[in-house]
Amino acid sequence: MKFLIFIICLMLSIPACAKDTPQPTPEVTNVKDSKSADIARIEKYLNDITTLTAPFTQEDSDGGKASGTFYLERPGKLRWDYTPPTPILIVARGSRVAYYDKELDEVSNVSLDDTLAGFLTRERISFGDKGVKVTSFAKDNGEIRVAIAQNKKEDQGTLTMVFSDANMDLLRMEVLDSIGKNTVVHFSNLVYNAPIQKELFVLPRTKKKLR
Repeated sequence: MKFLIFIICLMLSIPACAKDTPQPTPEVTNVKDSKSADIARIEKYLNDITTLTAPFTQEDSDGGKASGTFYLERPGKLRWDYTPPTPILIVARGSRVAYYDKELDEVSNVSLDDTLAGFLTRERISFGDKGVKVTSFAKDNGEIRVAIAQNKKEDQGTLTMVFSDANMDLLRMEVLDSIGKNTVVHFSNLVYNAPIQKELFVLPRTKKKLR
């Protein structure tokens, strides 16, 4: 399932997806001064989110496609719920993120702090945090793009968040891995700060736990 590279990289950890051959770090645009106001707008937008629910579609550079629903409850909770036939469910709660393969009935767990996904679930989101580095910034065609990587691990992958300049909605996310594979997730019909059922952040019981 090559189209799952986005989720595997984003949720399970960038180092786990890295290859042996390092790739060049994306070109960095200075975000100080002229770009600082837009960075502040994005931080405010993200910090104002209590909950977020949005359908998504996903496609990768190999032609793989999938869809589902994304749930975020800050701080500390998120869920990527894929629709059939994709047998994947990913749930983060507290300090852990779990990847559940429904077909194999297997669960893998890692620390949320070891993933780029942890950036979205923090109590206070800041692009100036020491664990995250802004690798590029662009503003054109009504969109604002901010790419981030784990600090001192830029060669292992980047997460780009794309926002609407007009209303600051999160339009899509893009993951570029260390060998140049790109996976894009498009969001639609975003619903903000509406209650989300607590049960959505609880994994089904399974007999197989890998780690």
